[in-house]
Amino acid sequence: MFDDTVSPHAEGPPDLVTRLGVESRRRLDLIAGSDRAGFVDSELSSVQSALEAVLEHDLARGPVLCEWGSGLGAVCAVAASLSFKAYGIEIHIELVEAAREMLAAEGLDATFAHGTFVLPGDEHLLAACDQTCNDASVEAYRELDLSPGECDVVFAYPWPDESDAYDRLFTRHATPGALLLTYHEFAGVLVQRRNADGEALQSLGWFGTPQG
Repeated sequence: MFDDTVSPHAEGPPDLVTRLGVESRRRLDLIAGSDRAGFVDSELSSVQSALEAVLEHDLARGPVLCEWGSGLGAVCAVAASLSFKAYGIEIHIELVEAAREMLAAEGLDATFAHGTFVLPGDEHLLAACDQTCNDASVEAYRELDLSPGECDVVFAYPWPDESDAYDRLFTRHATPGALLLTYHEFAGVLVQRRNADGEALQSLGWFGTPQG
């Protein structure tokens, strides 16, 4: 189990985070209109630090990582560089296409699907969320040939006040042992584990360097 403190970032692949940050901004500038409005990327060094800690402490039961709202694919790129089998689900097709191009340019392997990570029957869990699209469909998971219960790690960046809804969504579909990593701008990355049915998520600690 992690200490419930923020740990310093460990060195990772040389310059990868810097390259991804620069390239993400460049590609975002090329996307016009409403499909780029409201897009906010995670602070990648914090994500990298959290994923490295998961590997160091052998907490992930397997290599499958799925990002809910994968945007330009930078988190999946970091995960792929650390040998996770990375998948991303993103509602905006322009971001999906840009993510595929960016990872190909880096020589990294991840699979992206256009659609929603919200499944039919889950709409009520996100009913109070103002920012997250709560349209429901199975198509993205079908395209990935992946079910939520097969995800060993789920990564998400909830909007403010939406963390509880994401926790409930994860708890509904995750199987015991799965990890939920959520990025929080002023705190870093929270790592939680799904234990037995009916139990609350177990907090394993905060990692990364918070902004602000």
